[in-house]
Amino acid sequence: MTTDERATAGGERSLAPLDIAQDPAAARLLAGCVADGSVASAAEMLAGLRATEGVDLTGLVVAGELAGVSATRRIGMTMELMLLVVAVSTRRRGHGKELLIEALVRAGRRPTVTEVCEEDLPFYQTMRFKPVARRRQPDGSFRYRLGWHPPGQRTSPAEAADNQ
Repeated sequence: MTTDERATAGGERSLAPLDIAQDPAAARLLAGCVADGSVASAAEMLAGLRATEGVDLTGLVVAGELAGVSATRRIGMTMELMLLVVAVSTRRRGHGKELLIEALVRAGRRPTVTEVCEEDLPFYQTMRFKPVARRRQPDGSFRYRLGWHPPGQRTSPAEAADNQ
């Protein structure tokens, strides 16, 4: 699909670092990610992310509206995808995939890890994330720790030694 087709199919799109002026819209999106579901708690979470060293916040704007937000952080040799949220009204249009691919590209050769609930597992598995661990929650549901490694050429130990 060309850029023109994407612009026509989904409206004007931009993917860029989340501007602080977009924080109120981002807090509304993130309200579903906090325990009490409130915009105020989501705004506090967003402020905490902004205050955390090394966290990159990315916003996806479609047709002038914030459609999604992601947060990543480099930890040692890995990249952690801390959150990825898409507005309920714009789901199933490739926005989550676009945000995730942008995060993976930014990670470069670093492996990427994330933690997701059971209902989000199929999305990440289609993007080639592999379950690393699972944890039972107090309500009986599971949270999954997932990992993704960039594709690359694998060599045997003998070939690696020959190349040195």
